[in-house]
Parts: sequence; structure tokens; C-alpha cells
Amino acid sequence: MLDGLVSFSIIVLAAGFMLPLYTGVIIQKHDFSKEEEALGGLFESLHAFQYTGEPLFTGEKRVNDELFIFHLKGDVYCVDYTARGKRTKSICEKVPPG
Repeated sequence: MLDGLVSFSIIVLAAGFMLPLYTGVIIQKHDFSKEEEALGGLFESLHAFQYTGEPLFTGEKRVNDELFIFHLKGDVYCVDYTARGKRTKSICEKVPPG
């Protein structure tokens, strides 16, 4: 009976240590999907600007209930979005000649 109790305790402890790791992986996967959406919007706008002459989109855009803010910083086109909590990340790319 003592062996069963020790085995059960080890399993419970292992599960307790694995839960934060699993939660971290879920958060990281969500951040990667947001980054993928931001990159997609950034390069879609840059492609339209370079090949069809459309003006670059500036302003706020919602995709899957996530807010992305597109803006120009001189000759650099950027998208800002929130990642893991309230931390804001920014991805920028030089504007190609149009």
C-alpha cells in the first residue's frame, strides 16, 4: 500500500510540474499565430504597394478579434500587435520602391 501511495505522489508531482510547461506551449503557439497574421498583413500590403501601386494601409485592422496597427516610420512600414499579456511587439520592413 505504501508503494502505491508513493507512486501516486510521484505521478501527481510530475503532473504538477508538466502543467506550467504545457500552458507555456499553448501561449507560445498563440503568440506565433498572431505573429503569422501580422506578417501576412504586412507583406500583403507591401506586395500590393509594389506591384499594383495601391497605397499602403495605415490604421487599425482586426483579424480573428485581434487588433493590428499598421503605420509608417519614415521609409519603414510596421505592424504593432500585443503578445503574451500586454506586451506590444512590432514587426517592420523597409518599403520597396514603388
